[in-house]
Amino acid sequence: MKKMKQIIAIIMIALVIINVFAVISNASDPFSDPDEYNPNTPGQALGNKNDKFVKSGSVIIGALRAIGSGVSVITLMALGIKYMLGSVEERADYKKSMIPYIIGAVMIFAISTILGVLLDASANLGI
Repeated sequence: MKKMKQIIAIIMIALVIINVFAVISNASDPFSDPDEYNPNTPGQALGNKNDKFVKSGSVIIGALRAIGSGVSVITLMALGIKYMLGSVEERADYKKSMIPYIIGAVMIFAISTILGVLLDASANLGI
């Protein structure tokens, strides 16, 4: 178990280092032809290619974040009230039920964050 924790820690550190040094640049050579880019030309500006996708994706991800956050907070409040009002035996049962809740809440927030990052990346790359 200790070795597994060490492996997970090493993987997480590696991912953080990769994210710190990963730089995406959309800059072009300014000396090639300064008149090449014209944002008023239809289809040439990066935003014209995927505006509908980005707008609809933003709405969906915003709704998922709001609903997921609301459900998580309401569930946590209900479990907290039951924990405070319960007997000693019931408290032991609620501690067991907290583990799936925590895993679910982390998954809700992680999935919405990953989807947001993917949406931002697709908006910036013009995919």
